[in-house]
Amino acid sequence: MRSESSVLIITNGLAAKSILLDRTLYSRQKPNAWMIKTFLIINPFTVSNNEYRKEFVASIFKMLSELYKPDNYKCFVEIVQRNIDERMILNEAVNLSQTIQIIVLNIFIKSFLNIDASNVLLNELPTLINRLWIKKNDQVSRTQILNLLTQETGNFSGSTAWQKIRRIMQDHKSSMMIELGLSDLDEEIGNALNIVIPGYETMWRVVFYTLLELIRRPILFNELRNSTSVELLIPCVKETLRLYPPTKSIYRQNIQSGQEIRIAIDQIHRDIGVWGLDANTFS
Repeated sequence: MRSESSVLIITNGLAAKSILLDRTLYSRQKPNAWMIKTFLIINPFTVSNNEYRKEFVASIFKMLSELYKPDNYKCFVEIVQRNIDERMILNEAVNLSQTIQIIVLNIFIKSFLNIDASNVLLNELPTLINRLWIKKNDQVSRTQILNLLTQETGNFSGSTAWQKIRRIMQDHKSSMMIELGLSDLDEEIGNALNIVIPGYETMWRVVFYTLLELIRRPILFNELRNSTSVELLIPCVKETLRLYPPTKSIYRQNIQSGQEIRIAIDQIHRDIGVWGLDANTFS
């Protein structure tokens, strides 16, 4: 635990767990408030209403539980193969990071929302989201994202999953307007980034770094390719999550004191006192 200007940095796993579990004293919404303006997001990352959070999260978990069917993986494989085939036909050099982002976004939108997104959306949205993570006040990228999603309105309106999420947001509209001090939330409620960003952003980096580590280990890679069991894959994914967490830092604010807190996930996951001298090694 140390201080960086006015921000308290947590590098101990037990202290971090205590903070993350205590929703009455520590808020995630205030540190994430910038996402409302930048991405027009009003999901539980940015709104503190507890009933809204419970209903939103319960709905997401129910949808996810319905996805875990063997036949669904065939769809995932087909999407991956199609993207690779397209690049082979064009004889293009493959930017691995960019390709993974497109594939993961495609899989998420198709599997979770049951939407056949346009190639324009799949190719442009990841880049625009990345730009806004880096430069939060980039109005050009923000406008381009909103225009992209507007062009896909017909697709999203036909998604049962997305309409369920929208209804939950609509049901809590009044309380959210009071909390956020806004006179209207129609644009925010209609914004598919409320579900796309938390779904896609948390996945693509994990897929990317897992693949990188496996490429460095061809014997393990071949074992996984020839195996029909997930028993070998699960520890690989867990080790990737340890070394390359979807977010390097988690931010909270003490509701009583106003103290800003940064939980250094990347440091906690590589603490040699916990993980041993090879804490920085994929093993």
